Amino acid sequence: MDMNSLVGGLNDLEMNQVRMYDENPRHSAYQRTSTSFGSNFVTFLLENEPQTFKEVMSSSDSSFWKEAISSEIESILSNHMWELVDLPPENKPLGTPNHKIIVCLYVDDMWIISRELFDINTTKQMFESKFDMEDLGVVDVVLGIRIHKTPQGLALSQSHYIEKVLDKFKYLEFCIGKTPLNGYCTSDVHIGYQVSLAIPTSYCRGFMGRAFLMESENEMVPNFRAAISVEANNEKYTCSVDVLLGDVKVWSSGHLSKFYTIDKCVLQLTQYGDLLLRGQDDRVGWKAGTSGQGVERLHLLGTGNLVLVDAMNLIKWQSFNFPTNIMLWGQRLSSRTRLTAFPSNNSSLSYSFEIQYDKIALYLYSGKLKYSYWGYTPLELEDLNITYVELTSNALEIFNNENHRIGRIKSDKIEPLRFLALGNITGNLGFYYYSSEKGKFEASYQALNTSCDLPLACKPYGICTFSEKCSCIRLIKRGDGLLSDCAENVTEGFCGRNRSQMLQLQGVMSVLRSNPYKVNVSKEICANLCLDNCTCVAALHFSLVDSEDDHTKPGECYLYGLARGVKQIQRDGRLSYMVKVPAATDQDHDKHSHWKKRIPIVVGVVDGIVLLLVLGGIGYYVIRKRRKPCPDTAHSN
Repeated sequence: MDMNSLVGGLNDLEMNQVRMYDENPRHSAYQRTSTSFGSNFVTFLLENEPQTFKEVMSSSDSSFWKEAISSEIESILSNHMWELVDLPPENKPLGTPNHKIIVCLYVDDMWIISRELFDINTTKQMFESKFDMEDLGVVDVVLGIRIHKTPQGLALSQSHYIEKVLDKFKYLEFCIGKTPLNGYCTSDVHIGYQVSLAIPTSYCRGFMGRAFLMESENEMVPNFRAAISVEANNEKYTCSVDVLLGDVKVWSSGHLSKFYTIDKCVLQLTQYGDLLLRGQDDRVGWKAGTSGQGVERLHLLGTGNLVLVDAMNLIKWQSFNFPTNIMLWGQRLSSRTRLTAFPSNNSSLSYSFEIQYDKIALYLYSGKLKYSYWGYTPLELEDLNITYVELTSNALEIFNNENHRIGRIKSDKIEPLRFLALGNITGNLGFYYYSSEKGKFEASYQALNTSCDLPLACKPYGICTFSEKCSCIRLIKRGDGLLSDCAENVTEGFCGRNRSQMLQLQGVMSVLRSNPYKVNVSKEICANLCLDNCTCVAALHFSLVDSEDDHTKPGECYLYGLARGVKQIQRDGRLSYMVKVPAATDQDHDKHSHWKKRIPIVVGVVDGIVLLLVLGGIGYYVIRKRRKPCPDTAHSN
């Protein structure tokens, strides 16, 4: 919550407040009617005042209320109303020629504003000679706005009103920050602590409600903050505990399994030492599982690690043991843990960054299928296995089982690293530092530097071209129409050699890699293996020698359960990428071969086709229209 003061332009102004009393009551011509803003809005009295006359008379302060009511009525009756008229000729305006006076009237309160205290006093004396007034002194609070006099002028702040609101609803334990990056939170909360966030009754796309609970005690900007969050997701609302570095969410309890709830989102550190989230009907949607382990408090470390500790400050649970898609400075990742990221909420696809015994690698998961698309093997691996990696201020360090560093991936910048992230959308691995000049995090290293090396650079059955644009595997279908979808006329789930065939693409390959399905087999056998496998949609045959014109050359056969990560390359006779499509029914189909169909498409000149379509489309249409009546041309077509 931002409580920065707004400095106004009323430099050197003095403000004085007086209360005026009038004999004749002032009646408003406005007819009051009750107003309803719906069930989502409630009106609160911040002063804990009685809301009805009956409550006033039955309260313990009834005598004071009666006195106040009588005094107010008496003051109204004893004062006279006035009318705004032109200044009479024999009178002069208040103030000096160079100093004007501003008089503000709200009900029976008046503020007198001027650059000269003499003018304020003169004005008060004039009013006091005409009306019964009470001098309330220098203005401090006006309509819930606190006024501070500073060397630069008058500063206006709503801190007075905000603090009263928070106190009214017992929310003063939340962080009240000077700026979004610098607050007054403590770094821990103790057992028995509980905080609740209300959830909107109707769905609002993009909604996010967050209450900050703690912030880390470190001098680096930005620092870490812990919060309870409610976010709109898939027509529902999620409830989670989050750790943020500035505005970047670096850890969340709902990363792998989201907790959907209605009505409320409650965070509680129970008397038994368990940290948990509750929803409607007190249903538990997430917990740390530390009940009975002597936990005393929840603490946010300067490293961003959220920990539950006992009376001896021994850690019983920590967020570092449950990584998300981000690895923070000082954090370690072992072969038992991994970073995970999700391209979308409704997809069966996911990315992971994993530690293998001989390498670190990026993987794309599609259901039970697993494909790698980037890897790094340390040069000093020798006979020892990789045990863990650690992010330092300038590199990702790789260690063996003897705790010796055997490799490192360095940052390209001198600024200290704050975190490593596996991108949810791209699946790329990056190192990030904070740019004070730009006020945001920027990448200092990317594992994959071109978009065509990303596993999901294009849609299914799309090809990433040399210009890093996406093209379809089959640009033109039967007839004259252009494909509107790369998967059009390509149906997954076909199996059997009578229902499908393999189409070989020239000058393309897949960035996805897996273990060979079969080795020392020919291209034709590799194609048949995919045709007979109902989960296979594409295959790659790799031989040590050029086998483009010799289909019997042995090599490795790779089967794919998805046609993704396909990119254009220089033609290589050793590689043959094939896609499964429904069997052709036209007379050109070779019944004795289920794979040799090469798509005579244009993967190598796709960028030129786009230009030709733009520049030559009209000419092609005119020529075709002119040739259509010609019988010879029609037959040749």
